[in-house]
Amino acid sequence: MAVFLALGDESVLGFGATSAKNGFVGRIHEQLARRLPALVLETVTAPLAADLLARVRARGVRRSTVIVTLAIGAHDVLAGTPPQQFAADIDALVATLVAQTPLCVVHLLPDLGLTPRFRNTSRARAIRARVDELNAILADACRRHGATAADLGLWSKAAYVDPRLYAGDGHNLSDVGHAFWAQLTWPAFQRRLGC
Repeated sequence: MAVFLALGDESVLGFGATSAKNGFVGRIHEQLARRLPALVLETVTAPLAADLLARVRARGVRRSTVIVTLAIGAHDVLAGTPPQQFAADIDALVATLVAQTPLCVVHLLPDLGLTPRFRNTSRARAIRARVDELNAILADACRRHGATAADLGLWSKAAYVDPRLYAGDGHNLSDVGHAFWAQLTWPAFQRRLGC
């Protein structure tokens, strides 16, 4: 049994979508399963990178894990996790995942300052700056350890003008938003799989 391990915050569970299968991880799993029919999806979630690192260390990564994806950092942006702490946690996470799986895709953060929840608030500019800072940390960890970064810059621009990409709470993604996220990040998986 081959495992696709999805790590991250509640977004990897498809929050905001009508079902987990309609979330971006569910959609990516569906695409991967067409190429690897026995691929099983497992998820490990935590709101912050430090919490996720602790869960991964406690749980370990199964030997049967062939693909892993990491989508973490949104709550670190909003909680004000110090950049040095986030960098240490991400570096340890990505190093562990790359060492134990043949394919690791790390999702960079969308611009949370453009979400309906924050775009017209006094926090928008600071949130956007934090997203940029944490994205630089994520991208650096990918370069250093040989993981693939999936950039969501285009998602952020589209989401700013298309309210359908968000669920009613203005923060989580809708089915349409998850589908677009999966569409934008799928090429990162394709490149590494050679398909």
